[in-house]
Amino acid sequence: MKKFIKDNKFLIIFILFFFFIRLFELNAVGETWDEIAKVRNGQLHLKAISHLDFSYKTWEIHKEHPPLGKILLALPTYLTTKLGITLLDDSVYQVSKQYNFARLLSLIFASGTLFLTYFISKKWFSKTTAWIAVVGLSLFPHFVAHSFIATLESPQTFFVTLLFFLLVYFDKHLKTSNLVLIAVVVATTLLVKLSSIFFLPLPFLFSIKSFKRSDIPLLLKANLIIYIVAVVIFILLWPWLWANPLARLFETLAHFNVSRTEYFMGQLISPPFYYYLYYFAISVPILYFVGFVIGIKNIFSRKYLLILIWFLLPFLASFSGFKQNGVRYLHSSFPAFSILVAVGFNQLFLNIKRKYFLMAGILISVVITNVSVSPYYLDYYNIFVSVRNNVYNNRLAQIGWWGEGTKQAIIYLNKISEKNDTLCIKITPAHVIPLVSSNFIVYYDDSDIITCNSKYLVINTLDKWRKGYEIDNEIYKLIYQQQTSGSPIVQVFKHK
Repeated sequence: MKKFIKDNKFLIIFILFFFFIRLFELNAVGETWDEIAKVRNGQLHLKAISHLDFSYKTWEIHKEHPPLGKILLALPTYLTTKLGITLLDDSVYQVSKQYNFARLLSLIFASGTLFLTYFISKKWFSKTTAWIAVVGLSLFPHFVAHSFIATLESPQTFFVTLLFFLLVYFDKHLKTSNLVLIAVVVATTLLVKLSSIFFLPLPFLFSIKSFKRSDIPLLLKANLIIYIVAVVIFILLWPWLWANPLARLFETLAHFNVSRTEYFMGQLISPPFYYYLYYFAISVPILYFVGFVIGIKNIFSRKYLLILIWFLLPFLASFSGFKQNGVRYLHSSFPAFSILVAVGFNQLFLNIKRKYFLMAGILISVVITNVSVSPYYLDYYNIFVSVRNNVYNNRLAQIGWWGEGTKQAIIYLNKISEKNDTLCIKITPAHVIPLVSSNFIVYYDDSDIITCNSKYLVINTLDKWRKGYEIDNEIYKLIYQQQTSGSPIVQVFKHK
């Protein structure tokens, strides 16, 4: 252990730096859309387990996701509540909606993903490539976004990366114990989030090293052990499946074939086939694409190809009817993409004499990008679409889908409120609205038009776009807004 720490002290320092910097942003965004669903349902699962309740009625709740990811997010709060330990947000949320421990766990998973990304890159490529990959991933806006949100993306990405890490390190050591460990991680990844099903081909693809007939028995044995053990663990640890595994699994999967409308490239439509390709193209800093394009020439290398496949597998969601939330469902491919980018940049730097100046320039550019959108990394879009505020003005992509910015708007309103002030709230999703000052007489307006005639009006872009109303500037004056890259996500108006 001492040798490991000594050999990797700079990596440890860097990841601790990442951890503590993001720790300051832990509650900056406020409650987001899915946090309540993941943490509260995780608490229900824990309660059911503690009472040995494995009934259909209990485990049908939130059946669209397996239980492990939710349980992991809920466990810290569950245990600390039992012990009487609190870590309260100093905001305006009630105690039952304090997700600090869950967010902290999400951040720990993100930090662990950085560790694994480094060692995968170092093992297969070089130390320089590993450093470029881990720094690039730590500054990838949408990776950062989910590192302090209590949802399934951060733990899922950690376990997917852990799976790839084990496949890399056991690539030439197909002992039964190693295969079982891989199977356990495969099952764990699926139990955290079902979209991990896209990564199931990875163990099989790793096992193919040649097309010799003599290799077939060993290949079959290795894959049978991995997939059979993984399936058994998956079923055993998800009570919802116990009565009829196949039928109930299909019932769960049906949830992910529902089409939803949203603004996409200026139109309110059901997302098309190329939805994820488009969102990825506009959600990645431009400089990352430079490294990716340079490195693509390595495609005939087995190592590069396997990482490229890891990156591409989540795009299979394009064949599903369930397309939403921008790059959220591509999150587990970010470490792979960062490695591919690092391979390209490393090859570029090898051919440049004054490479450190170029490295510094790229790093400063990406850091500036992060600072400019902090803490609303969820709403980052690159210069392909963000010039002159095109995303907002032309409704090219979703803004404020998670309810981000609502917390700061309510804090502002609470500070300026006076006794018996009237406040109209038009926020989607409504459940992320914090506690409003008792000075206010509050009207929650869920209609498609503005029906209340109050002193103050607070709206977010998602609600405005979904319901199609506009603000009459003759009646209301903008007095406060939260925005990112020039795009307002929440606005507060005062009646003239």
